[in-house]
Amino acid sequence: MRPARQAFWFGQPVDAEPFARLGLWICRPFPDTIGASPVANSFRGFPPMSTAANFLELVRQSQLISPEELNAAFAAFEAASAKVKEGADATAADLARHLIRSNLITMWQAEKLLSGKNKGFFLGKYKLLEPLGAGGMSFVYLAENQLLGQRRAIKVLPKSKVTDSSYLERFYREARAAAQLNHPNIVRTFDIDQQGDQHYMVMEFIDGEDLSSLVKRVGPLPINDAVNYLRQSAAALQHAHQAGLIHRDVKPGNLLLNKQGQIKLLDLGLAKFTDQLSNLTVIHNETLMGTADFLSPEQALHSHLVDLRADIYSLGGTFYFFVAGHPPFPDGTVAQRLVRHQSVEPPTLASLRPDCPTFLSQLCEWMMRKKAEDRCRDCGEILDYLEKWQRDPNIALPLLQARPPEMAKSIDVASAANSTVGVAPVAAKPNKPAKPAKPPTRRPSNSGGYWLLIALIIVLVGAVAGLFFAFRTIQ
Repeated sequence: MRPARQAFWFGQPVDAEPFARLGLWICRPFPDTIGASPVANSFRGFPPMSTAANFLELVRQSQLISPEELNAAFAAFEAASAKVKEGADATAADLARHLIRSNLITMWQAEKLLSGKNKGFFLGKYKLLEPLGAGGMSFVYLAENQLLGQRRAIKVLPKSKVTDSSYLERFYREARAAAQLNHPNIVRTFDIDQQGDQHYMVMEFIDGEDLSSLVKRVGPLPINDAVNYLRQSAAALQHAHQAGLIHRDVKPGNLLLNKQGQIKLLDLGLAKFTDQLSNLTVIHNETLMGTADFLSPEQALHSHLVDLRADIYSLGGTFYFFVAGHPPFPDGTVAQRLVRHQSVEPPTLASLRPDCPTFLSQLCEWMMRKKAEDRCRDCGEILDYLEKWQRDPNIALPLLQARPPEMAKSIDVASAANSTVGVAPVAAKPNKPAKPAKPPTRRPSNSGGYWLLIALIIVLVGAVAGLFFAFRTIQ
């Protein structure tokens, strides 16, 4: 028995079981290979369908293939089938394999058809080809525009979430936010529509892999690659920030790398408009939003009060992940990691990677300052310093204050572990500012008092001595 494997897309796990039953193991979605793999020869595990004729009728009802193409494909199947030549009935699986090899249906469509389903393959003018992934609030499918033949990623809100105004509003919010952005490093959103009670978003399809999966697969990235991905990500965020948008969930899983080496930022579901007084997080009383491994200290406390510098902190943590191969604080519960982001400094990149230039290590520190006012002012400043560093590797960053002493020993992380995940940890109380020192006051001289004391002592000594001699004379 083959061991189960985990597939990922958009940083989210994909249910690999349907593909496992087909013998297809998906690590990255490169659908141009669908139907070309020899693993399409096995359909074990599906309920048997009596004949190829039954399967042909099911395909006809699904409307996945035009009648002309289907008739031609079936005629070619009968001409080439050894079973038909021998007078035996061809099975549904035999015809399914033939249609897959002819690139008329996909493996996923074949699975659905073989299980007896002939509906659910279309959304509007789009034909669903295969699932790409699933997240906490949506499913993503690879789809094809039936009129233009273009491939798109279709993000579908589950029917179970439609009745929840929080999910539905956030879904449309993401579409509106993404529609405002047009940048080569941001996944484009083309449309949002509804078919019955199914709400879906039409997005640019990226033929590639998210950077979280990439680093988990290959380990820490070469320095030049990490800098390249940082630069492209910063450019994408700079464009979003200039449009008045704060992402609030910057992480490696939301950065896709296509085959051309281009970074694409996605998932604006948590985006916040800077001029918005009442946003979704306040309405639905959601204090903590984001991903714990890359969450800024202020966002863990008040997600709806952050500005663009929260994205800069998360981008710094993402760059840390590129170079170190793990998040700044890889261990502990969610609550413990959130506390450390607020109060503990992670090891520097230079201490983890001897080949990491000091400049890049300090740049990451600068981006991940605990106080927002101590970080870079915007992503444009990051891009400027990266450009200067490329021209002059000896360039120095603005004078950074000495790193505050680590407070890990003084923090009871065990108590933080008892808090619930949805509640933001209590930040360590800042030290009270020292009271300004009073100017020294000049005290009046006490030299006169000292002389008076000495005189009294002399008088007392003399009196005692006189009494002593008088007493001896009397004796």
